[in-house]
Amino acid sequence: MRLPIVFKSENLPEWTLMELQGSLTFDAPVEQSADETPGDETRCFGTVQSNAGERQRVLTLSQYELAGNIVTLKQPFLVLRKRKPVAEHGTTQWECVAIIREKTVFRDRPRPRVPTELLNLKQKRSR
Repeated sequence: MRLPIVFKSENLPEWTLMELQGSLTFDAPVEQSADETPGDETRCFGTVQSNAGERQRVLTLSQYELAGNIVTLKQPFLVLRKRKPVAEHGTTQWECVAIIREKTVFRDRPRPRVPTELLNLKQKRSR
């Protein structure tokens, strides 16, 4: 079976997969706008930091940090979005949105983050 894939531009954005052990749970439900389909919601659940030239990233989730390694995928993935059938063709088309060439694997347990104010207070008390 052949799938018609539409490429809007030659320069596709590059995305990265994030592989986590376990699951993420959120307290509050996501508010959906009227034009979104179920499952299309976007959430910010943390920040990712990486240094240029290093093959590691740090994910910060609330008061925890996870260290991860960057792994190059053997074969890249295309991220596709289903388009509504065009009346002329009658077949479903797929739009290429992005390409994924690498993933970040977080294998270790999260480390608790200690605010610098508490570290400074501990150092002052030990003197």
